[in-house]
Amino acid sequence: MPPGEEVRVDVEGRTLSLSNLDKVLYPQTGTTKGEVLSYYAQIAPVLLPHLKDRAVTRVRWPHGVAGSSFFEKNAPAGTPSWVRTARVPTTGSRGDSRHGESRGDSRHGDSRHGDSRGHSDSRGHGHRR
Repeated sequence: MPPGEEVRVDVEGRTLSLSNLDKVLYPQTGTTKGEVLSYYAQIAPVLLPHLKDRAVTRVRWPHGVAGSSFFEKNAPAGTPSWVRTARVPTTGSRGDSRHGESRGDSRHGDSRHGDSRGHSDSRGHGHRR
C-alpha cells in the first residue's frame, strides 16, 4: 500500500478509514500498524468485555517506540461523535488544567465509571471505547 493511502473497513455497522498500514511501529520485530490492528481485531472478543464502561488513557509514541512518548487523556481531534465520553476525576495535575481546577482538584469529575485514569476531551469528558 502506498504511504498515506486509506483503506475503508466496516466494523459493526461503522465505516472506519485506516491509513499507513505498512508503517513499522516496532522496528526490532518489523511489526507494522496493519499487523497490530489485525491482532487487536483477533483478540477483540476477549479484550473488549474487560474494557466495557472503563475510561481510557493512551500512551502515544508519535515517532515510533524508540522516540519520546506522552499520555493522551483528551479525546483527539476527529474523534467520531459515536465515541462515548464522560467526565472523570483527575488528581496529581502538574498545574492548572484547561478547566480552571488547580493541582489535585477533582471536583469537576464524575466517578460513575470508577476509573480515574480517564481520557478526557477539551470539555473534561472522559473517553471510553
